[in-house]
Amino acid sequence: MDHYRAVVAGIKDKKLPCFLGGKMMGAWIASLLISGKDSPEEELLNLNGLIALGYPFEGYDEIRTSEHLDDITVPFLFACGENDMFA
Repeated sequence: MDHYRAVVAGIKDKKLPCFLGGKMMGAWIASLLISGKDSPEEELLNLNGLIALGYPFEGYDEIRTSEHLDDITVPFLFACGENDMFA
């Protein structure tokens, strides 16, 4: 999560659009940040969307990975292959 915060902090000063994303667990971490569940609101001001290349809907070891998705208010692109056993 700290790495994503550092990326957002570096980009927001440049007035460029910022899309967070990742594959599987990285997409989950990005979605937590962008949902506001684990982020101060000022950190989210310049986030324009979320890109998930695979997403662990089935979860990992009893971790609920999708409860916060309804709190995402920016566009969310989700892409996965049909052989993705977690999606």
